Amino acid sequence: MQRNKSSISRYQKRKTLPIDILWELCIHLQHNFFADLAAQLPQEFTSNAAINTSKDEEITRLSEENKQLKTQVKTLKEVLQTKI
Repeated sequence: MQRNKSSISRYQKRKTLPIDILWELCIHLQHNFFADLAAQLPQEFTSNAAINTSKDEEITRLSEENKQLKTQVKTLKEVLQTKI
């Protein structure tokens, strides 16, 4: 971070931290402190952050595939039953 140890020590003792310093810490420590802070806010607070829906989309796709496979298994069982 190109900061001396005494500066880092002062940051640890302060009650506040400038956003640009927090940003630098996030980058250098590869940790999202902003997400940690956001998680402490009430859910009803608004945000302009994009919502990641990839998991929801994958769940929907797999659910549809599951339905199709169940239908195919049922049909296969019926065909096998009639041949016996």
